[in-house]
Amino acid sequence: MSLEPFDAIVLAGGQSRRLGRPKQDVVLGGATLLQRTLAAVEHAGTVVVVGPPRDDLPPGVLQTRESPAGGGPVAGVVAGLSALNGQGGARDVLVLACDMPLVDRVVAELETCGGADAVLLRDRDRLQPLAARFRVDALRAAAAGVDADGASMRALLSRLVVTPHDVAPGTTDDVDRPDDLAVCGTVADHLVSKPYLLPPDADVAAARALFVDDHVHADLIVDTGVLTAVVLRSDLGSADDRARAADLGRLAGRTVEPSDDAELVRRRMVADGVRRLAVVGEDGRLLGLLCLKRTGLGFCSDAGVEARRRVDAAPS
Repeated sequence: MSLEPFDAIVLAGGQSRRLGRPKQDVVLGGATLLQRTLAAVEHAGTVVVVGPPRDDLPPGVLQTRESPAGGGPVAGVVAGLSALNGQGGARDVLVLACDMPLVDRVVAELETCGGADAVLLRDRDRLQPLAARFRVDALRAAAAGVDADGASMRALLSRLVVTPHDVAPGTTDDVDRPDDLAVCGTVADHLVSKPYLLPPDADVAAARALFVDDHVHADLIVDTGVLTAVVLRSDLGSADDRARAADLGRLAGRTVEPSDDAELVRRRMVADGVRRLAVVGEDGRLLGLLCLKRTGLGFCSDAGVEARRRVDAAPS
């Protein structure tokens, strides 16, 4: 595990042709993707943003432009390294695309590794060169050996010893096309309002009975409207059927607020392998259930759930 300080180069010079608008300005969770990236590296020694000039960067953040403009990621890396001359003093530098909604997790992963020429996050067996940590001297030497204008990151990486670092699937997913923003609005816009509930004194047998329906991934224990526990199949194990189900569940990590950004929550659920989150208000009252579809590309709706229940209830 590495706790060494680092600088950061944030690449924000792409032309976003497939998305149709500057991806760095896409807003998720009340902040643009660029703002989210800068927040994730706010504890870095020196931060450089490479891209068109902006007047909304935090104090102390440097900015520069790749040459030529739109010259690609290697040109951006070279420009960022040049801007760090005489400014950055860390041995390591993070190189980050500006379009990863879960960039906070990306940076947290990169903080734990170092000591190599290049550490690239590996997501679904794919190396991510713009979610990476480099030794500055090694990166400078490699960049000096390629033509920055239009060179591929593969050419740059071929001059380095690359160490992969595996992360949960979806951690590095970016925003490249309009359909990469699968859902819009807040969690409140997507919750199922009438999920199955269990009373506070429900036993394990009752909890298991709900899980007979393979669409049920979480049992919600509610006491006079207040959510007291979320119980998963894995919680039950070999527990005695007469045991109190609520004692086997928990709330931590299993709830979400109605005002949270739905797309950010969707991406976190995909990365965490979570299909259900209980939606609760500030007073702890249950508002509904957020149900990630099997595809991971959206959420179940009240209408869809009711239609399935009618089909299940129809005589065979």
